[in-house]
Amino acid sequence: LTIIHLNDFHARFEETNTVSTRCKPDEGERCIGGYGRVVSRVKSLQQEYADRNPIYLNAGDSFQGTIWYTLLRWNVTAYFLNLLPADAMTLGNHEFDHGVEGLVPFLGAIDSPMLVANIDDREEPTLQGSTSEVSCWSVWSQIESLCDTHATDTLSMTDRSAS
Repeated sequence: LTIIHLNDFHARFEETNTVSTRCKPDEGERCIGGYGRVVSRVKSLQQEYADRNPIYLNAGDSFQGTIWYTLLRWNVTAYFLNLLPADAMTLGNHEFDHGVEGLVPFLGAIDSPMLVANIDDREEPTLQGSTSEVSCWSVWSQIESLCDTHATDTLSMTDRSAS
């Protein structure tokens, strides 16, 4: 198994310089990031490790951080991430910055399977129907997994009934 992952991308769809402002043509090699570079590198690694079961994961925090997200929110994030869907992804804390209302449309638009734990949607009508329980997720037959889908009574920090 070869894990290729992206995390804390924070809407850095354009390359930036080292002080996080837009790159100028004369900055060349000093520019970093940008989704074009991510896509190119992920595809290169997938080819390079094709015989070693590559899996591409997005560990969240794709929202927030640039003018792209400030103006276009989940729409631009889903658009770019869908250009190279991850084999699976999860949510980071910034995916909740605009509440459930800002998250649900993204969940409906994203092409990657979204894997999360400890989601209790009983008091979130807008989230209901956008989640489902998973008994076990298998990537390859060589990997065995153990999945537990039993809910617990542990209160979360956001539980409305917690005192």
